[in-house]
Amino acid sequence: MKRRPKNRKKKLLLLRKPILIALSIFIFSSYLLLTLLIDPFFKIEEVTFLENSKEEVEIFLKDKIEENGNNIFTFGPKRVEKEALFHFPLLSEVKMKRIFPSKVKIDLKEREKEALWCLEERCFAIDKEGVIFRKEELKAKDTIIFSKTKEDIDLGDQVIFKEELSKIFQIEELLLKELKIESFSFPSSKRIDVLLEEGWEIYFSTEEKIEKQMEMLEIVLEEEIGDRGEIEEYIDLRFGNVIYYK
Repeated sequence: MKRRPKNRKKKLLLLRKPILIALSIFIFSSYLLLTLLIDPFFKIEEVTFLENSKEEVEIFLKDKIEENGNNIFTFGPKRVEKEALFHFPLLSEVKMKRIFPSKVKIDLKEREKEALWCLEERCFAIDKEGVIFRKEELKAKDTIIFSKTKEDIDLGDQVIFKEELSKIFQIEELLLKELKIESFSFPSSKRIDVLLEEGWEIYFSTEEKIEKQMEMLEIVLEEEIGDRGEIEEYIDLRFGNVIYYK
């Protein structure tokens, strides 16, 4: 009967041991975490850009790093990358790499203009993805696409799908061999209109192969119409083997 208290003491000691170990681990982990967060050894001292970029972009990114604690551990690259892309439509890609213990390298890629996207008197540079990223003046030397939509748009918006834009460039490449283009218009996702310098238009379907429509155009111009001067308004290629012109 007198041995039972001894057994209880052993059990209490056995229970205390893992608690003490867990408590020690917690204290050590907290100390280590605090050291990593406040130790000046891990303070971001150098931010380098792999390519030349606009000063305002560099200032923005450096400020965001400062706001995030200016520490290699507290700094979150993905969050800052998203903020930069939202704030600067000109940027197509932002990649930030942490280099321990105190450096950050930033790689920026800017959008390149492929054409002008115009709504009445407002024009914007548009990249290969169909994203508008900068206001610009109307210039005859550019590929000009007029939108007939009345929806308001903002820089950074994708105003046309990449596949539809590539069809416009395909039409441009094929038509320039024979005809001079003044501008394109995009009345809907199913249709592309081409205004020629001669004053009449060609209507293409985005749902049919461009090559086939070009073949039909060539047949009509050479065999049926003959003299392009007879065309006053348009040639409509959107209905397969049936072609309308006026």
